[in-house]
Amino acid sequence: MKSKNWFALFFTILLYILFFTNAEYLKTSINNSIEFCLKTLIPSMFPFILLSSFVIRSKLADEIIYKYKKTSKNVLGICKIYLSSILLGSVSGFITGPKCICSIYSDKEEKDAQAFSDSVILSSNCGVGFVISCVGILIWNSVEFGIFLYTSEIITSLLLGKLLLKGHCNTEYIYTPYKPGLIDSFTYSVSSAFSSVFNACSFVIFFSLLSDIFALYINSTISSLLSIIFEFSKGTFNAVSFNNVFISAFLTGFSIGFGGLSVMFQTFSICSGYPLNKKKYLIFKLLHGVILGMLASLYMLL
Repeated sequence: MKSKNWFALFFTILLYILFFTNAEYLKTSINNSIEFCLKTLIPSMFPFILLSSFVIRSKLADEIIYKYKKTSKNVLGICKIYLSSILLGSVSGFITGPKCICSIYSDKEEKDAQAFSDSVILSSNCGVGFVISCVGILIWNSVEFGIFLYTSEIITSLLLGKLLLKGHCNTEYIYTPYKPGLIDSFTYSVSSAFSSVFNACSFVIFFSLLSDIFALYINSTISSLLSIIFEFSKGTFNAVSFNNVFISAFLTGFSIGFGGLSVMFQTFSICSGYPLNKKKYLIFKLLHGVILGMLASLYMLL
């Protein structure tokens, strides 16, 4: 058996032991996570995922994208066939973009694995609803800080994409005038958005449970750092628990840019069977988190 399989087996047995020996705490942790999802995460994600899914499904933006630089395969250094998914996914939040990109990739006869992988990475951004409404207004009591974080997140993602990603594709964008019915697109988007947010909540519950269980055996500082690494939505709340405002700002920015293991595994789950470069994804999101964290700290000096 490979060493990574031994580690996975040992870690699973360890979790069994921790869960059995902390049954009451486990129940409390899960209930708290469910409450967090219902009161905070779903309201900040669902409307934006629904609207973005509707625009992509109904192909309302396709004609505009096609007419812009008609002879080019790229727009802003992004593969044109995935542009609407990347932009709208970045508005909705992490998993919407990858989900739509997988759907487009499946429908294409000519496959470009590199463009697919790079587009998924570029689309993996925290949504405007969570960053501005939840992080900016609810956590930091500053809509300006929320707007700064979201704007910086998108700009740094595009700049990192220019530096680290291929930046072009081999698949020609072919515009077809056919558009699915608006009613069908709407009903599909509602059910798709519902399943997406509850899929996200299942990962939030699991990774929040991990950080809560480990918090029983480690000090509060390390526990807060683990929550940031494991799960970005709760991590942003724990980021402000530090006394130093610059550290809190850095960790807030890092949480948004990195996204946490929860979002990472959500993306891997959605892209299972597709040619996503997982190592490049991890490196990109780590760098994104560090850069956004530094920008958030600099903001506190203004």
